[in-house]
Amino acid sequence: MRLLGYYLLLAGVSILAGVSSLPLYPTFGLLILSAAIPAILVGLYSPPQSMRGSANLVFGLVVFSMSHRIGMTLRPASMVGYDPDKYAVFSNLIVESGSIPDLGFYGFASLFHLLPAMLSVLFDIPPRLSYLIYAIIFGATPPIMSWIIARRLTTRGGAAIGAGLGSALPSFVHFSIWPISQALGTVFFVFALYSFGRAINVQNDQNRWVILMLMYTLAGGLAHKLPVLMLALVMVFAKAIVYITQNKGFSNAT
Repeated sequence: MRLLGYYLLLAGVSILAGVSSLPLYPTFGLLILSAAIPAILVGLYSPPQSMRGSANLVFGLVVFSMSHRIGMTLRPASMVGYDPDKYAVFSNLIVESGSIPDLGFYGFASLFHLLPAMLSVLFDIPPRLSYLIYAIIFGATPPIMSWIIARRLTTRGGAAIGAGLGSALPSFVHFSIWPISQALGTVFFVFALYSFGRAINVQNDQNRWVILMLMYTLAGGLAHKLPVLMLALVMVFAKAIVYITQNKGFSNAT
């Protein structure tokens, strides 16, 4: 519980740093290290012994990661959050017109613009503020998925290290404050890839994981075209590896 309190304190400091005059660098970099290093040390020397301890660690990292990225996005007197690519303008067009305008390459893959527009209408906030949803998504996904994947492969200690490292991934920190559609597609790709791995490993309930994989793949395709291609390549390689390892000729040769 003390570690959870520590992360909640860091989360509060992150928000205060975002709305204050503290310099962007090295303030937020030090906050990331202050969160990631304790999780790694816990994983190395004092891993959680119960599900509750694990949940406290992951919850604390998630709250900090989201708050840290929201603080950076709200940071005044910097280019962060100024929407240099005019994404919020596209979302505002969707809100005003009630339809999806022609966005060129994203004309048929506009979930990236549509999601903030929906939140803008739902909560009656400007589209530029609704883009904070990506600070939340890209803040929560890395530590959660790092924990889940690492826990299936190793101990709670290894999972704690994975969650700590996941919370500090530079690419997701970067795309939290300058979101792009590829980053949203990557989130769905990770979920789809995990569902695919579960579908080919579980003996029961395979249909549920296949359905989840298809849903995540569809959502990723609506965000960007690359996740569908990447997942298709992974499935082809996985099928090839299974075929090679199960081939009788290969087995006899070894």
